[in-house]
Amino acid sequence: MGCLFRRIEKELANKQMEAIESFNLLTDPLSKRSFSAAGVSTLRSNMGNKMRVRSLAAACLTCLLLVGSARFAVSETPSNEAVEVTSEYTYAPLMSEPETKIRTMALFAAKMNAATVGAQLLEEKGLLPILGEKKKEILCLAADQIEVAVVEEEAISAHGGYRIRILTRIDERDFVQTETVDRELEEEEQEFSYREEMEQPVSAEISPGKELSRAYRYLRKKQWRIAIIYLDHLERKYPNCGEVYLAKAFGFSGLHQIDRMQDSLQTACLLRLQEACEDLRKLD
Repeated sequence: MGCLFRRIEKELANKQMEAIESFNLLTDPLSKRSFSAAGVSTLRSNMGNKMRVRSLAAACLTCLLLVGSARFAVSETPSNEAVEVTSEYTYAPLMSEPETKIRTMALFAAKMNAATVGAQLLEEKGLLPILGEKKKEILCLAADQIEVAVVEEEAISAHGGYRIRILTRIDERDFVQTETVDRELEEEEQEFSYREEMEQPVSAEISPGKELSRAYRYLRKKQWRIAIIYLDHLERKYPNCGEVYLAKAFGFSGLHQIDRMQDSLQTACLLRLQEACEDLRKLD
């Protein structure tokens, strides 16, 4: 395993710019934004901040990625048309939440990271078209919808968190289906009244992927103020979800509110969202 990591690190050193582009979860217009005049680089995917998974063997690839509190094992299936991903995530809330909600959020985070890795590998194998500027919102929806088997889980009394390990098989259909759902949701949102857009009501249902996808649709369309209003509601509903604060950072960047953008990144980093920590370092 150590040898494999060294080979990956060597490849990254030789192809850094390619790796950054490949792991960009928010492409134009969002992915090409900077968080400051100093030129803070694009927010990249959780996995891209640490290492890039590439096919290093002709038949089968299994490698381990460590990203903050997430861990993955990735294997190609014999059909070579799908990938199996084992994703382990530890959810460590800063504020207390009901145990059932904590488990739901830990499961969502594990599924979100599995969907991200699965999409990247399928793109590299030419089995999935580049998702483009809608990639982040589609990944959020995919995290809600992909079927998984829970391999191991446990409540962590030390910090009131939850650790969960899942196994899932991901292929192109998972993203084609969610892209259709994304399009349908966007059409529904276009029918919102002015009052609905300004108030941005949030349902009681716990569905972070669907709700975050809506926020990223607003951001993609540069509807910064509406996005922030909506994300304020999501922050109250999901106070320990790093993705919410990361999305808010994009919104504040669009509004040129750099201090508030930095505060959102700091909170996301405290919640162990590695890409937020990386971008904070670039602000120094």
